[in-house]
Amino acid sequence: MTTTFIKFFLAASFILILVNVKALSQEVPPVINYSPSTYGGDNQNWDASQDADGVIYIANNKGLLSFNGAQWDLYNSPNKTILRSVMAYDKTVYTGAHMDFGKWDKDAKGKLIYTSITKSLNVKILEGEQFWKIIQYEGKIIFQSLRRLLIYDPGTETINIIESPDDFKLFDVDGFLVFQIIGKGLFTLKDGKPHLYNDNTIFKTIKFVNFFKRSNTWLGVSIDKGIFTVSDNLVMPWENATALLENEISIFSAISLKDGGIALGTISSGFIKISSSGDVVYNIKQGKGLHNNTVLSLFEDRDQNIWIGLDNGIACINTKSPIEAYVDYNGNLGAVYTSIEYGGNLYVGTNQGLFIRKGDKEKFKLISGTAGQVWMLKIIDNNLFCGHNVGTFIIDDEKANLISDVKGTWDIKELKGKTNLLIQGNYDGLHILKKENQKWSLRNKIDGFRTSSKYFDFVSDNKLLVSNEYEGVYEIRLDSSFTKSTSVNLNTSVEKGEHSSLVDFNGIIYYATEKGFFKYDVVKSEFIKNEEVSKLLSKNYISGKLINDNNGGLWVFLVDRLLKLTEDQLGESLSIDEVFMSRDQGS
Repeated sequence: MTTTFIKFFLAASFILILVNVKALSQEVPPVINYSPSTYGGDNQNWDASQDADGVIYIANNKGLLSFNGAQWDLYNSPNKTILRSVMAYDKTVYTGAHMDFGKWDKDAKGKLIYTSITKSLNVKILEGEQFWKIIQYEGKIIFQSLRRLLIYDPGTETINIIESPDDFKLFDVDGFLVFQIIGKGLFTLKDGKPHLYNDNTIFKTIKFVNFFKRSNTWLGVSIDKGIFTVSDNLVMPWENATALLENEISIFSAISLKDGGIALGTISSGFIKISSSGDVVYNIKQGKGLHNNTVLSLFEDRDQNIWIGLDNGIACINTKSPIEAYVDYNGNLGAVYTSIEYGGNLYVGTNQGLFIRKGDKEKFKLISGTAGQVWMLKIIDNNLFCGHNVGTFIIDDEKANLISDVKGTWDIKELKGKTNLLIQGNYDGLHILKKENQKWSLRNKIDGFRTSSKYFDFVSDNKLLVSNEYEGVYEIRLDSSFTKSTSVNLNTSVEKGEHSSLVDFNGIIYYATEKGFFKYDVVKSEFIKNEEVSKLLSKNYISGKLINDNNGGLWVFLVDRLLKLTEDQLGESLSIDEVFMSRDQGS
């Protein structure tokens, strides 16, 4: 089964989809940011969890946040202190705070009601004690402060306390509990008491954020000394992740991901994802998707979305999204209109010209002679055609050859059964290109139609539809030689619309405006409204631009999301998948 990967560019207000391009180092998945004003809590977010119903819970300075995918709710901290930890387990949500820990259970109306375990069981709390972590272990709930483990048994409503004279941090390594005490090493629990597990000098001197099991070894993520492999008493820097050591990154949080990778939350460098082999997959930080660079907590939900608790806000990375984003932060490219991969190179057409990038880490370079507005890029007859404000180019690596000087080439399409002819839409109508002696050139303008032809598609060999946002949709019949139009009529079944679009998807013409989404009925020569898609467009309309990815997907752009439309096998209905993304992805 072939997997389709979609990448898009954000530059100014334009979004662009690329299909089946190789992974590029500067692309990242969509990030949705939630500000304190959106979720109704305070700035800082210390921990996250998810229950069996999919609800996300977040420990916030102000209390417990819950999010069901559509609505945020805040449950104020009962003792008006910061919540440091949260864990959902067996229909109950457990939280740890300053000098208190407890549980939240739903009432008959689904609202959470808090019970302080410390009060109900008369647990003596140390002065200033805070509970930074909660772990479920063999049906028991372990609350960890800096010097104590308080092991709560929900079945018997009892507490067992394990104390330490030194500060420590607890880790759950694939069901094996260990904790680190600086100056002494790693400890585990034996018969309910601390037992020395590994006294390697590294564990005595370097503070660790987390440990993960990898086959017969462990990986240990330190605060500021990088990542180590741990095998018996042999502790070595993980060579595959030496880039992190060189960058002197300060790590505050780390989790193991379902795909074998590692997610890192840093103090001043944002979020970093590392692959299972130790390569940095991407780094998302302020100005590149996050509201700030301090990541306090990380959590991967059951759909492999990564929730990021920030020093100011919450972010969610949609790691399984079929799209990835490249943002032109410095404005070097300008407003992006089109792009394509050809000959191993990535080409991007903008309002400033046609740019080429030859390698994953190479910079974009303007192709000489293409300065100005680029409208389209398309591979036809093994040639890369570029529609430009000044005309039509064929691109050969870094060279641009002008084959037509008719202004404003919007699009180029093949003519059925005519391997040596192409039709292109321009500012002043339609034109024909012809191939002679293996070279393409302008043959003629199609007489009888002078309207700008940005979007057009054929419904039969000689009948085509042309969408013009200021005039509407034209039905045009051409003579057999493609030299003139024999009839031109406006289709009255749909209205004109600003930023409207028209596209052929699996042999069916679709049309979109802010007034709705329509399917063209060839027999009746009229457009039929799709109410379900139209409803989504009316609420979130930004552009009617439609893109056929040629892999069974039709993409529609909205204010805060993309719609991916797919047909059923009979071609009678469309299914809708929504890909949400933040409007400030590039803020």
